[in-house]
Amino acid sequence: MVNKAVVACAGLGTRMLPATKVLPKELITIVDTPALQYILQELVESGITEIEIVISPQKEIIRRYLTPDAELEEILISQGRQEEIASLKRILQSAEINFVYQREPLGSAHAIYEARKFVGREPFVVCLGDDLTCSDVPVAKQLIDLFDKKGGAVVGAKEILTDEITSYGVIDALRSGDETVCRKIVEKPSLWQLPSRLASIGRYVFTEEFFFSYERADFVGRERGIPDVINLLSNKPVYVCKILGQRYDVGSKFGLAQAVVEYACRHRQIGKQFNEYLSKFAGESKFAGN
Repeated sequence: MVNKAVVACAGLGTRMLPATKVLPKELITIVDTPALQYILQELVESGITEIEIVISPQKEIIRRYLTPDAELEEILISQGRQEEIASLKRILQSAEINFVYQREPLGSAHAIYEARKFVGREPFVVCLGDDLTCSDVPVAKQLIDLFDKKGGAVVGAKEILTDEITSYGVIDALRSGDETVCRKIVEKPSLWQLPSRLASIGRYVFTEEFFFSYERADFVGRERGIPDVINLLSNKPVYVCKILGQRYDVGSKFGLAQAVVEYACRHRQIGKQFNEYLSKFAGESKFAGN
């Protein structure tokens, strides 16, 4: 059973400058809710009860956002507006949330390694804080279900048919029936060196083997990426979960804009109004970009 999750939120977020000079990319809102809150909601809905968020000292505001505010709650209750923070309150009541610091920007694998004391010897989900997926079955649960069935590490993957795939870690996959195993991950390959069209996205399930592999990995330069560690795990089966749902890279300008539009279209308060606006806007075609 998987009860724990680690969410990596310590990255610099340089793709989203200038906003991320002061605001963590994980707290940039998708209409009215930060991306991080959607990820935490996904984890809670997947049965996760303990979460550790890896932050840098410059991202203390994330801790503040996830700290209950009794005074604000009293004000909203007196105004009959308690529903405005109800979803966040449900998350805080459903899972114990802890924090640990990554004091140097040494990459995603190093961020996960900082959570080793929290994880102990239990299996755990890993989420990257700028990777959002809208799906009927929460993505973390899709991975956990495969882990429960197979018992080995799981990598979340999405098929990408465009040239954009060269920006990802691409999975060298071995398929056998309905089972797909990751032999290795090739980081940002050229189009003529693609091992597949399956890109690794920001969802994983690992066991304590992750930490042992991290300690013996031969990283190149300062960046310590998760694919480097996964490639050392491949002496045991590492399973690929082809996720169902629409995935957004909200750490990129286009991915964020895409998520805002699509979440706004489905928003229970403004969805109808926004869809009408969007139809009118598309019909007028005023802007083609500069």
